[in-house]
Amino acid sequence: MQSIVAAVEETVRPARVVCVHFQIDQVAGVAPHALRSCFAVCTQGTALEGAALDIIEVPGRAHCADCGENRRTLNADLPLRTAASCRFQNSIAARFSAS
Repeated sequence: MQSIVAAVEETVRPARVVCVHFQIDQVAGVAPHALRSCFAVCTQGTALEGAALDIIEVPGRAHCADCGENRRTLNADLPLRTAASCRFQNSIAARFSAS
């Protein structure tokens, strides 16, 4: 978070920041409340101090190791073979339904 604060501050200097829009994918494993706490600490004494943090959660992206297709996903536990058009899709679905 410190590097993000530093980069924003360098970009806007000497202005002050009112709001930071932060986009994070839902499979990143980052808790929004933890980001808010960290942001509050890291912005003290900077041009971002007192700024609002607007966290926008977006679906993650998965990459199919078999066919190379990228697609949106909300499930970080899925294997890398996720492409609907992939010839391995049916075997993966069968493996998950058998579990």
